[in-house]
Amino acid sequence: MIHYFNPGHEAAVLNASKYYQPPLSVRTMQRDLAYLPAYYAAPEDFVLTETPLPQSFKNFLEENFGKMPQAITPDCFVPRNDAANKSCTVIASDSEAIQQIDFWAISPQALHFFEKCGFNLPAWKDEYRTLSSRYTGAECLAFLIENLPEIDAAVLPHFYSDISGIEEVIKNTDAKMLVKSPFSSSGRGLIWLPPIGVLARSEKQILTGMLKKQEAVSIEKALEKVLDFSLHFEIKNTDVVAERSRSAVFIGYSVFYTNAKGAYEKSLLASQAFLEKEITQYIDVSLLKETTRLLMQFIKQKYSPVYTGCIGVDMLIYKNGERYALQPCVEINMRKSMGYLAIKLFEKYIDNNSVGYFFVQHSKSFEQKTPVFENKRLKSGSLMLCPLTAESNYMAYLQVSSV
Repeated sequence: MIHYFNPGHEAAVLNASKYYQPPLSVRTMQRDLAYLPAYYAAPEDFVLTETPLPQSFKNFLEENFGKMPQAITPDCFVPRNDAANKSCTVIASDSEAIQQIDFWAISPQALHFFEKCGFNLPAWKDEYRTLSSRYTGAECLAFLIENLPEIDAAVLPHFYSDISGIEEVIKNTDAKMLVKSPFSSSGRGLIWLPPIGVLARSEKQILTGMLKKQEAVSIEKALEKVLDFSLHFEIKNTDVVAERSRSAVFIGYSVFYTNAKGAYEKSLLASQAFLEKEITQYIDVSLLKETTRLLMQFIKQKYSPVYTGCIGVDMLIYKNGERYALQPCVEINMRKSMGYLAIKLFEKYIDNNSVGYFFVQHSKSFEQKTPVFENKRLKSGSLMLCPLTAESNYMAYLQVSSV
């Protein structure tokens, strides 16, 4: 199996073109963090990277973790009869060693990338577009509100397709409002609007651009956030012959942290029991379990008929007066995510008695602490997950301590 890290999924889906070119920042992140799938892949798998993995980096990982997936570059993809003409380690597109491509996220552009390399892939489905948007997230939230009396209906977003509708909202509310693009995630495409005010010229310009590109925006009440977390699921084929036979499984919880603009910064690395305790210090465990059950039901009904792969549902706990409340569906990510990766990192590579953080930064500096390994797991210290070079702009690393 070949694993492919392709961030910026929602923008690629919105664009819908197989020739879509992501912004430079997304292409840079994809280049710098290309090896991240290695940490959820099987040891015998391959990970696509733009450049070969430094041998010293691979040796260090294998010395401490055991066998790791091999990094391969795009020029290694050739038809079998051309293999003799290649100087790299060749992975023929009809090789029995490759059963499938595992995407970080599926899009017309991602599919086209491998099709032109000679791989036979499933076709893009039109349903994926809506399923990747905030429209489906809002539908899911409405379903949860209907079935969970503990959820305040006031958290449900509403969609507007013109500036006048947005102006009417902020003119008639005393709450701070949050505008979101339907095709965005991870803190992108967000605008905070002031209570009982008028749109500034700059805000109007930004909103006009969003409406022109995405046709509508959602508006919701800004909440006094206390904790960000997510629930992760995976839809699998239970019968490789009958594609319609699929099951959805719950993978686990992830607690994560964002900056002031809502962009992802880091995930908490800990056992599932530890993470559940973090969440249920604010809400009752029975509410968390029932939310999980209902989400599984919604995912089976909405996603399973057409999609196999990972699903992440972002949530938050917020202060509502003197009590804590749950917003059970901020957005649905029809892809893998940093939360999914954090779960797999702890399961496979972190000592069970340790706690730490998984960071993604647009930076090349961090507090380095000597890593300590025990039984092929990181017990304490820091660890870079992808090679850091002179050209790198993004880095992903772990900071762990024993408890």
